Amino acid sequence: MANTDVLDILSDTIPSTSRGTANKDEIIREKKKGPKKSIRRPEGMKREVWSLIAQDDRESVPIVPTDTKSGGNSYARWIKHSAMKVRSWQWTPFTNSARGPNDTFILYHWQHKPNPDDPSQEYSFAKFNKHVDVPTYTDSEYEQYLQDKDWTRTETDVLFDLCRRFELKFLIIHDRWNNILYPDRSVEDLKERYYTICTALEYARTKRHTDKYNFDAAHERRRKEQLNKLLSRTKAEEEEELYLMNELKRIENERKERERIISQDVQKFVQQQDQNILTTNNSIQRTTSSSSRRSSINQDYLQRLNSTSNRTSTTQRITTCDPPVGIKFPEFKRPGVFLRSQRMILPTSIPNKKLAVIDQVLKQCQLERNPMACEEIVDEFNDLRSDIILLFDLKNALNSAEYELQTSLHRLKSENGSINVGILSTQPLSASNTSSNDASRTQFDFLLSQPSTPNDNITSPRLSDSFEPTNNVRSSTSERKRRALSSQTSTIKKRDRQS
Repeated sequence: MANTDVLDILSDTIPSTSRGTANKDEIIREKKKGPKKSIRRPEGMKREVWSLIAQDDRESVPIVPTDTKSGGNSYARWIKHSAMKVRSWQWTPFTNSARGPNDTFILYHWQHKPNPDDPSQEYSFAKFNKHVDVPTYTDSEYEQYLQDKDWTRTETDVLFDLCRRFELKFLIIHDRWNNILYPDRSVEDLKERYYTICTALEYARTKRHTDKYNFDAAHERRRKEQLNKLLSRTKAEEEEELYLMNELKRIENERKERERIISQDVQKFVQQQDQNILTTNNSIQRTTSSSSRRSSINQDYLQRLNSTSNRTSTTQRITTCDPPVGIKFPEFKRPGVFLRSQRMILPTSIPNKKLAVIDQVLKQCQLERNPMACEEIVDEFNDLRSDIILLFDLKNALNSAEYELQTSLHRLKSENGSINVGILSTQPLSASNTSSNDASRTQFDFLLSQPSTPNDNITSPRLSDSFEPTNNVRSSTSERKRRALSSQTSTIKKRDRQS
């Protein structure tokens, strides 16, 4: 309901002058108030949620929920206490038992009016009146354990009396020490005498050494002397000390940085050596396993080849090359966390022809190109691809060796004038290429034979057969060598017929 409606209803009771004054005052009051302040939406809160819980004409909703029924806020507590009866207070006299049993001094304070049936209570703050237990000694104990050439019995009695009066506050004891009647004593001297007597009495009564009254007077004197020097420094001395502290901090940081760099270099060197040893062991194991399989087959072949080369005067060409080792995957020398799948990335130095061979073999074996990067799978998958490249290189080397062997055999036969030499086929090392007539075999025909193995009868395709390209237009190097070998064989055959 607007103010004008209220004024219209109460127009009979309110004079016109009052109405005009009220309207004027209200207008002035509204102008002073100014525009209403809008509450800003908190960060991270959705606009729809804020529109439900807050409006411009009310305060924001409290973040922590309150319980008005159980007295969780001030308003509920005020309602709870307002319904209770107010307790009366009275001006009550009391005596402080901490002042001593013979002290009858009476003081007054305000307190709640006690019930007549309740017993009288002691002053509540009397329990905080604590006293230090200063030991006492007898004449016999002093004569037997506590004598000192620098202290008399009278001075010792005065010291212990002051310690009881001032609760071992040695600065006050030193101030109350009578320098006229007795020699001048420092605070350290007073402390040393007191704790020496306490230690001697403790040992005399219990026959045990305890650390309860330890006090090093010499250390305390040095500490105060150093503190006095520290407080009496000049501005130049403070600046020099600050400069030396900064230099010490800089030297420490340089030493730590140098040690960190040296430790990183040593760690990198150790990791590199471990990786080299591991790579060498893997290559040796692969080479040993392959050589052990071929040693039984080629042993007789190499012996006959060496004996033949000794009987003939023809020099044979020997080609030496580094043994293929497959793929050498890069090492991760970067600190921190990295994905294990990065270890399966092939080096960029591998040509596209070998990449195609790897993809073709993986497809033939029905294996994924990017398997799950578990630790065991990554190692086995890298070894598999390395073995594929190793087998591919070995097959290319075998084809080159076959071509050179056949060329050398034909040259030897043409020079020795052999007759009825078996014509070589496109697969020269197979046993079917040798002549069936043993009488017509020359001294070089045993090189064309190959010992039979149990796997000769297996007709399943070999994995190395998949290395041959499927494009008929582009022929491999071995195919070109075989064609050249066929043309050379036909030429030698014509010469033999003419002779």
